[in-house]
Amino acid sequence: MHLTRQQTTRCLGFAALTIVSATASKAIAADIPPLFGGPLPVSAVAAASWAGPYLGVSLGGRWTNNTWTTTCLQPATSNCSPPQATFPGRLGTDNPALFEASALRLGGYLGYNWQIGNWVVGVEGDLAWADGTATRAGIPGTWRRSLGPGQDIATVRDTWDASLRGRVGMLIEPDKLVYATGGLAWLSLTASASCEATYPVGWCIARNARSVTQVLPGWTVGAGVEWRITPSVILRGEYRYSAYQRFEQTFFHNPRVDAFRFDISPETHTASVGISYLFGEAANRPVRR
Repeated sequence: MHLTRQQTTRCLGFAALTIVSATASKAIAADIPPLFGGPLPVSAVAAASWAGPYLGVSLGGRWTNNTWTTTCLQPATSNCSPPQATFPGRLGTDNPALFEASALRLGGYLGYNWQIGNWVVGVEGDLAWADGTATRAGIPGTWRRSLGPGQDIATVRDTWDASLRGRVGMLIEPDKLVYATGGLAWLSLTASASCEATYPVGWCIARNARSVTQVLPGWTVGAGVEWRITPSVILRGEYRYSAYQRFEQTFFHNPRVDAFRFDISPETHTASVGISYLFGEAANRPVRR
């Protein structure tokens, strides 16, 4: 087949146009992500490190369950080994008794984080104040239901608490951390009792009043979530359960006939929100992968 010069020129032009169009299409396709198929390409951005020291404040609530158990009446003159035969009708009245209290809790905390990949470990200490007070008519285990508690009153009050804990957390997102925490705890607890000279109604033959404060050691466990809203500012929500050593006392030593021995077993539940500041250059350093 013989092509004229004009036909040859047209064929060459069409071939050149086809090649240019194909080349341009490939170049454009390389720069424009497909509408369907693989994920969109993203620029690699280094995540800020969670490592370093931090300081924060918290606000929340504390719920305290204090179990008061009177174990002996007139311990200086009677056999306190159970069952106590001297006052069997009294020792079992409202005994043990639960003193429940709740209060607003304001505190501060400080700590240090280390980060390994998506894991964050650290140590933290906190100190908080709350004024939880519970009062009952009658001193547990000292009065008879048939006669009544008279004007006797028993009170349990818990104020400040503190802890020193370890933390282990995992980053579920670059700016979101879920963690577990646990360690040592302390609670300041005050037990008070007063009675009038109304025996056999109530307990006392003479008027008495006493109050004792102890700092009780214990343990605590909990969990929380932290959100990083800027490289240095971190919000948190946290819950913890704590149990403490028994508070043991003997009240009203003089006169001896009014004395009684008791113990209190405290436990607390705390829930709080907090905000902290991460210090130094650690907040701006990328995490090593």
